[in-house]
Parts: sequence; structure tokens; C-alpha cells
Amino acid sequence: MAVIEPIAGSTEPFPTPSPTLQALTQAAILLPGLLLTTAQAAEPTDTITLQYSRYSEAARDLINVTSGLPTLAVDTLAVSGSVGLSNGYRLSANVVQDSWSGATPVATSPLMANSNRPVLRNTPGGVITSGASPMLNGSVLLNRALQPVATAAPADLQPDRRNVLVMSSASPEMRQQADVALSLDSTRWNPHVNVGVSSEPDFLSRFLSTGGSVDFNEQLSRLSADVSYTHNSTNAVLDTEALPYLTRNAYASQLTRNGNSEQLHATRSDRSASLGLSQVINVATQLDLVLGVTKSQGYMENPYKATNVIFIGDAAFTSPFATLVRGDMRALLEQRPDQRTQYVFNGHLAHHFVGLDSSLHIDYRHTQDDWSSDTHTLELEWVQPLGDWQLAPYLRAYRQSAANFYTPWLVSAQNYRAIARNNAGLELWRDADRPDVSYTRTLAGEFLDNAGNAIDVSKLNLLPQWQNFSPALLPRHFSSDHRLAAFDTVSAGITFNRKFARGLVIEGGVEFYRRGDALFGGGSNDGGFADVDAWMANVGMRIDLQSTARRLRREGLQSAPTHAEHLAHGNSHAAMAPASLMFVHPAMPRGSFMTGYRYSTAQQRGNLLRGNRTLDNNTLMQTACGTALCSEVPTRMVMGMHMLDLSYALTNAVTLMVMPQFMAMEMSMRQLPAPSSTAFPTHVHGQGDHHSASVADTLAGALWQLPPGTAHALQLGMMLSIPTGKVDLTNRPSFQNPTTLRHVDMQTGSGTWDLMPSLTYNGNWRHGYWGMQLSGIARLQDYNKIGYRLGNLAQYSTWASYAVASGFSTSLSIEYARRGRTHGTIDAPHTSSSPMDFLTNQGGSRWNVGIGLQAMFGGSELSLEWNVPIQQNVRGVQLESAKRVSVRWRYGL
Repeated sequence: MAVIEPIAGSTEPFPTPSPTLQALTQAAILLPGLLLTTAQAAEPTDTITLQYSRYSEAARDLINVTSGLPTLAVDTLAVSGSVGLSNGYRLSANVVQDSWSGATPVATSPLMANSNRPVLRNTPGGVITSGASPMLNGSVLLNRALQPVATAAPADLQPDRRNVLVMSSASPEMRQQADVALSLDSTRWNPHVNVGVSSEPDFLSRFLSTGGSVDFNEQLSRLSADVSYTHNSTNAVLDTEALPYLTRNAYASQLTRNGNSEQLHATRSDRSASLGLSQVINVATQLDLVLGVTKSQGYMENPYKATNVIFIGDAAFTSPFATLVRGDMRALLEQRPDQRTQYVFNGHLAHHFVGLDSSLHIDYRHTQDDWSSDTHTLELEWVQPLGDWQLAPYLRAYRQSAANFYTPWLVSAQNYRAIARNNAGLELWRDADRPDVSYTRTLAGEFLDNAGNAIDVSKLNLLPQWQNFSPALLPRHFSSDHRLAAFDTVSAGITFNRKFARGLVIEGGVEFYRRGDALFGGGSNDGGFADVDAWMANVGMRIDLQSTARRLRREGLQSAPTHAEHLAHGNSHAAMAPASLMFVHPAMPRGSFMTGYRYSTAQQRGNLLRGNRTLDNNTLMQTACGTALCSEVPTRMVMGMHMLDLSYALTNAVTLMVMPQFMAMEMSMRQLPAPSSTAFPTHVHGQGDHHSASVADTLAGALWQLPPGTAHALQLGMMLSIPTGKVDLTNRPSFQNPTTLRHVDMQTGSGTWDLMPSLTYNGNWRHGYWGMQLSGIARLQDYNKIGYRLGNLAQYSTWASYAVASGFSTSLSIEYARRGRTHGTIDAPHTSSSPMDFLTNQGGSRWNVGIGLQAMFGGSELSLEWNVPIQQNVRGVQLESAKRVSVRWRYGL
């Protein structure tokens, strides 16, 4: 579970997409003609919003080396919608997907401990430093003031108080969150209830909130109250490479062993309550105040954060002549309090300047908790309408004090591990052949039995009895997580939105973020080791669905069902095509615009196939990896594709299309049972879940209606796939394993320019619709930058649908697809432990059948299809396909 820097103004990690865009909702109520209380603000409307954002950190300063690891980056995709129900009720839903990867701090250590060890590489020009590897354990020299020094030479005893983050590569992971809210829009009382879940591979959070608001004082005042409950479950697989160096005694009862890894299990609950007041001060000013409290109980730690403890022994500096001691630095899992109470105050003042046609927003946030960590956030935002545009530059400052148990590292006057001693101070030893018999060793090195008699050690197999450090001699709570330190941040950015006709708003923003040890003076004596710069950018699209209904009324149309029939019959029967079918588009009049969103998830799971036959473990191990022995195979793979569909009618017959994509994949692995004579090495893949996510290839091109506007028509498509996706995503780099490519099917692009032609026939008779399509993918380049080319694709689809009611239909489809073999080689370091690592295990054919539903309402079309294979014949060895679910939504503007 990777966690990144908190956003200024928040004590939580960067959790939400496009945080800067949220201010636009508040800003809107102070635009000319909309100066109202929250209760009177814009009338609730049916909307759909799509947003994409990216957070990217600059490289951390490791002082003496460069990390060599990719910096932390987070991609966030969000889809939300709100629709009015009968009797004033409103249903809202949000779906968010975060994906992140890159370097993240795991601990803090003195610079003199050399924790980020340089990685040296031989090159034709000589030996160079190509990066740094984290070493949690080591040794460091301390003077009598317990300050690190560089060497034991008398001339170099000056202390070096600099600290440095110990960086490690975070495993690429994804977080998926969904929540649903039901509210009542009334003139006075507005209750609501919200339920949701957030899931990560190692973390599950479920939450419930409810509350409401009431208007009074002639609707110039609003009082609101909310309560919420959150339950979190942690099931974190500890880093297998750090495990031998990580002391985790404090959590022994919460750890379970699984092969060469350990999993930590813990729970936590949060209870929150808030009370708010919104007040219209005058015709141009509004004030909002919120007080809140959150009580948390349970596991508050981050399972991937450690604190370095330097053990110097109990005899250090007992001699007045001793000037230095060599400490034994060890990494202990952090230990935070299991309770926290946090109080929050939010104040928001908005003032509209009539002469400038603009608004000033001032926000102040203060939090205080029983960890002694107080925060202050001040944000200034200027909202300036410019015709159909709205610009909102802002500046945010944040200050935080350190938690009372925060420390970069600790010093303990005891040994990490030492030979046990009895009450007389003598060492305790045991006979390895008779463990129940113990002996002692004097300071002179003589061994004695229990009666105090000297013994002949040559006749015994004596071993020392080891004793670990005493946790009672350490602080009860400690953490070196730099986000609990005292620091300042400053953020500057600008958001924009642009209104188009028929309810479309495009919005976006960019922000620069800087975290510093003492940006506003004072300092925290941390030396700035955790300072970092970051960029955040976002772009979004919001659609007012009710604007179509208003437009239809202006155009004299009587109802949405009539309009649905108009779309279905007058434009094209392509609207009734299954959701999985690409490049089937309703005909549009010249100059019109259509936008849409597609989501498709395809799952592979179950057996490994060669052709259409199932393979057993022994056959897989012996034959699926060429001449090498396979040590692991996939058990499940899920691909999720998000696509934005933008269409513009150049003429009545020609439609231009642009379709950017975002892809996310998840793969689970299992180890094959090794023969008794074979010991498989540890590979990068390993048992567990692995993730990939990034922007995928972008499709652009045109569709021609041949002829346009008839009941039976041909549609010719010519699309180009632009290689904006990734073909060089790598597995997690580590100290023991070099950086290696993920296998081909976990990449998010082809790496080549590809031509995607299609020919589609649509027809209907009365309430029946049918069609067929020939389509394919032709690779236009010999090889991508990695050295391979995916196989060409040929596909045939046919379908039939029936309108069961006005604007509703069901469909049945059959699809055949054949993908050719992959050409070339992988010209980059990659593993060879699993069938997916070999290009020969690519391609094949399949027959699929699908059932679907289509609905048309209010200018929108919504389609859903469930698709399963009925026959598949793979090339080489591949995981069998299981199912595909497709969702398509389109909206004509």
C-alpha cells in the first residue's frame, strides 16, 4: 500500500481526483445571478462527470547518490453521476481508480550510515554509479553526544547531523473506490445517506455516512450535520527482500507466514461527526463554518514504514576516555498509538466583486489532535469569468507540527542481540546435544557447570543462548514517517472551465506543490531531508443531461421517449448494437457533437491451455517455458479499459472520432511444485497480485455512412491507433533483482502505429434490428522499440436485437476473432519463469457469444453486454478466457 505526500490543506494522503476542481462548485454560487445560499444554489440537475488527473513527484535528494528509481507517480480516473428520482429524491454515484508506482521512503537514517548504497555498473567508459539500493541495517559511529561522525580519525570527529530518506521501489498497485448516495431535495430539509467501499490489494475500507441540512432565517441560513463510520482492514504482504532485515517482534501475533513472505493483519475504525453553518452576510458575501471531530481506534501504522534504532550496548561511554562508539543500526516496524482524536475547523468566506465580475474565496482549515500534530491551511482563490470561460488561480499555504512520537531515528543503550546472562552477570551457554543442560562462562573465558565446576569444552558442543533487545527500554511509540514531521508546504495553481452549448463543460487545472522544512521560517531541525517538489494536473468533462430535455422542449418535441425513437429510427440503428462492438456509430447531422464513455473488463482465469487442451502442472513446468523450467503460472488476469468517445459530424455522412484510452491490468500468480531435485530461484513475479495501469493507445479516424440516413446502411470506418500507451513498463526493481520488463499482455500499448479498418451493415424491420461487422488491426511497423510486433487481428461479428419497449432493446451477438503470432524478440532484460514471458505464447482464435441490453433516454444511450467464450484455440500456452463485460454510454449534444 504505497502512500504519498499529503496535499496541502489535508492530513490525508493524496486521495481524490482533481481536488482543485472541487472549488468550482462553490465558486459557481457567487457568479452573477447565482448569489444564493447553499440551499438556494443552482437547482440540482442530472449530470455525468469524467475526470483524469496525474500526480508526479520530483526526485528525492539523497545527498551523496541518486536513487536511480522512477519517481512516485499516481494516475487517477474518476466517473461520477447524479440523477433525480421521483418525489424529490436524488441518486448519486462515484467510481474512482488510482494507480501508482515509483520510489517511496521506507525509513530515515543518518547520512553517515550510508543506507542508500551506491549501485556500481561497469561501462565502456569505466565504473559509474547508476543508482542506490536501500539497506535498512548497518553501522554508524557516534560521539559522546550521540551524534553521527564520518570516521574514527581524530581530525574528523565533527558530527554530521544530516539525515536522509531510505528509498525503495513501491510495487505498482491500484485502488478502486465506489460509493452511492441517496438524498432528498426539498425546500427546507435535505437529508442524505452515503455508503461506499475502497479496495486495494492490501487494504479494504468500508464507510457509511448520513446527515442532512435545514434552512431557516428566510433561507438565508443553513445548518447541517453529518456523522460517519469507517472500518478498515489491513492485510499487507511485507516486502520479501526487506523481511530478513526488518524487526517485527511487536506484531508477532498479527503475522502469518506464506512461503517466503509474511502478511500482517490488522483493523481500524473511524467515527466522525461534523456541524456546519452557512450564512448569507449580504448580497455579495457568504460565510461557511464547519466543526468536526474524528475518533480513530486500532491499527494506525503504515505496514511499510520502519524506524531505524541504533543499538550501542549498555556499556557504551562507561569509560571516561571513550570518545566514539560503533552503533548497530536495525530497522523496526513503526509503532504508533492505537487511538487518535482529531478536531477540525473549516472556514470559507466568498465575496463577489460586482464591478470586476469576479469572486474571492478565502479558506482556512485548522486541525488539532492528541498526537500534538496541529495543522493550519490558508487558501486564496480568485474566480474570474471570461465569457464562456472561467479561470481560477489560487495559492495555498500549509504548516504542520510534528507528532509527539516522531523521530528520524533512535539510540538505545542496549545490544540488539547479545548472549544471555544470569543474575551474576555470567554468560549462559547450552549443549547442542543436550539442550536441557546449561552452562556459564566467566569473564576469563572459563566454562562452568551448574555446580560451579570447570568443564572440558572439547567434549561438548556448546552454543551461546541469545537474548534479543528489550522493547521496554525503547519508547512506547515511535515513527520516522516524514509525513508526521514538522514541515510547511506551498501550492500554486490554476483551474479553468469552458462552457459549450447543450450542457457540456470542459474543465481542468494544474498545480505546483513544494514541501519544505522551513518555508515560512522557524524550521524543524530536520535538515530538509524530506523536501520534495511535485506537479498535479487534471482534465475533466461534465455534462448536464437535463439541458437536452430543455433543448427538446425548445425544439417542440414532446417527450424523451419520442426523442429516443427519433434517434433510433431517424438517425441510425447503430444505437441498438451491442456494447462490445467498436466503430458502430449513430448517424449525426452535420455540425453535431456526441460524447461517450466505454468501459470493458475482460477476465482470464482457470486452466492453462495449449491449443484447446488443458495442461497439468508437470507438463507446464517442462514445456511452457521453452528449454527452461517454468516455476510459476498465472491463475487470473483482469484487464480494464476506460475509453472516452468524442465524435464530430463533419458532414451528414462523415463523422470524425477521437478515442483516448486508459488501461489497468491485474494478474495473480501461483508457484508450480518443483521436483525434489530442483530448487527454483526467487523470481521477480512471485506469488501474489501484480498490477499495471497507464494511458493506453489513442484511436483517431473517421466513419463514413454509405449511404447516409437510410434504414439499411453500410458504415465504413478507418481508424488509426496512435502508440501513446506503454510497452516498457517494468517489474519492481530491487537490490537483489535488476529491472525487468513485465510481460507483453501487462503492457498498455502495442508500441506500433496500427490501422484499424471496419465495415459495418445495419438494418431493421419494425421492432427488430440486426447487423454484422468485419474489422481488424494491421500493424504498420515491423517492430516497436522493445523489438517485437503484436500479431494482426481479424474479427467478424453479427448481432440481432429486439425493441421490447420504447427506447429499450435486448440483443444477442456472436463474435469470431483471430490474432496472429507475435513477431520479433524482447530486446530488454526480462524474466523467463512463466509462460507469459515468451512471445511464442501469443495469439490464437476464439468464438464468443454475448447477450446485452440497450436503453435510450433523454438524448443518452446506455448499453450493457455480457460476453463469454464458447470455443477457444490458443497459440502456445495461455490462460483460458473467462468472460467480458462491456458498458457503453453515449450522449448527443
